[in-house]
Parts: sequence; structure tokens; C-alpha cells
Amino acid sequence: MQPTEIQQPLNPWPLCTANTSLNLQLNAQLFTRAEDLFFAPFNELSFNLQFSQNEAKQLVVTGSFEGEVNLECQRCLKPVAVNLFNEFSWGLVTSDQAAANLARYLEPVSLENNRLNLFAALEDELLLSLPLVAYHEQGACQAKSYQSATEATNPVEEKPNKPFLVLHQLKKGTSK
Repeated sequence: MQPTEIQQPLNPWPLCTANTSLNLQLNAQLFTRAEDLFFAPFNELSFNLQFSQNEAKQLVVTGSFEGEVNLECQRCLKPVAVNLFNEFSWGLVTSDQAAANLARYLEPVSLENNRLNLFAALEDELLLSLPLVAYHEQGACQAKSYQSATEATNPVEEKPNKPFLVLHQLKKGTSK
């Protein structure tokens, strides 16, 4: 199924009762909240979704996604390719009470007017899977130079650990 064939917001009820599977190829540029984080070229992300109902007749969506996105290296500020992979299990709910009754392994995703904004929920999962800091591997980065704390070439000169030395010198100066 193509993303253009999916009616947004989506009615999850018939999909869950029919145990429907969806395999989507979505361009990273479609995710508007995350677009400022990505560099061109915008790669496609592969989403696999399984709609079903659990034993308690709750609507469940399990899925995963994988793909490569270009993020900004925090050392050289150039694009760096980052492979992403994430698995998720949602429980579709219409109220806080329904969310409280979900199984612990399900993450609650709210339905608005019994409809699921699928692309927004997928974008949430995408944002949660991004690394806190993206950077090239050491040696592959185009940054002019950087040093880790252990690579410092000018170690700080160690001073003797004598916390009362100053007081002793002051006392000597006043006793004359």
C-alpha cells in the first residue's frame, strides 16, 4: 500500500478486526516536525505495521521501522548517515481510563474521534529513535581537530594538596 492510498486520519477499527498488515516506504521529508533535523538527500524509511486485537479486544498496532537518515555531525556540522531501527507496540485508546487498562507492554496512542493520525504516531517513534548526539566515527570526521579529555597534550600542573598553606603563610606574616 502506498502512503497516498492511506486516508488520514485513519480508521483503525476495520484494520484491527481484519488483522491487517501494512508495509510502507516513507520519505523522511514527509515528517514535518523532524525535517529540520535531517539533511538531504532524504532517504526512505521502511515501516512494517500489524493491526490486531488482543485477548481483551483492545486495538493493538505492533510494528518496526528501519532506514538511514542524514543528521548533522556535532563535531564538524556536516551530514552524517545514521542507521535507525525501532520496534514498537501501541494500544489504541480513546480515553485516559482505557490507557490505564492497557497491558504494560503496550504504549498508549490516543485516537481522536475514533481516528488514528498514523503519520504523526510514526513520526513520534522516529523522533524517539534518533540518537541524542550524532557524529562521524573517529578519523572520519572533517572537524579540524578535537581532543578528548584523555588526549589532552598539556596536562594541568598538579599543586600540592595543602589546604591550610595559605593560612599558615598569613599567620607567619602577622606574627612579625
